[in-house]
Amino acid sequence: MQVQTVPLNKIYPHKTYQDLQYVLANTSYQLIDPGILTTTAVEALLMTAPIIVLRKRDNYHYIAGHRTYVLSSIFFEPAQEVPVTILKGLSPRLINKYIYIDIFLQRLVIGIPTKADIGCLYRSVRSAAPQTLYDLICPVSQKHLARALGCSKNTIFLPPKRTK
Repeated sequence: MQVQTVPLNKIYPHKTYQDLQYVLANTSYQLIDPGILTTTAVEALLMTAPIIVLRKRDNYHYIAGHRTYVLSSIFFEPAQEVPVTILKGLSPRLINKYIYIDIFLQRLVIGIPTKADIGCLYRSVRSAAPQTLYDLICPVSQKHLARALGCSKNTIFLPPKRTK
C-alpha cells in the first residue's frame, strides 16, 4: 500500500464500477446538493474516505472511494492532484470485495438512517464547534440545508416528540 498524489484526470472507475453505472446513477445520497460543502470538506474526505486505486500504466482505476472521487471531480479542476491509496497484486475477488464494501457495506455500517438524525447532529456540531462546521459546509440556514437534503425543514428540525 502506498499513498501518493495523482491528477484527477488520470483516475477512472474500475470496470466493475462501469458495469454498475445504472445502480450508481440511481443511488440516492442523503446530500443531494453537494454545493453546500467547502473545498476543505472535500480535502478532508480525501483523507478520511480515500480513493483507493490500482495502477495500470499511467492511469489509476479506483476500487473504493467512489463518492469521494465524484465530489473531488465537482470541486477540483481535472489536473488537480489528489491523494490516492495505491494497492498492488489484488485478486479479482478481492478487487470486487473492495468495490462492494465501498458501495454497500459502508452505507450499511456508517450511514445515517434518518434526516432527523442529520438535523440532530447538525445542531450538536453547530453548538459545540461552529467554526469547524463552517469549515466543512457553507454557512447555510436550516431551510437551505433541508433543501440540499431534498426535504423540508420540518423533516430535519422538528423537535423530538415528548413522551409522557
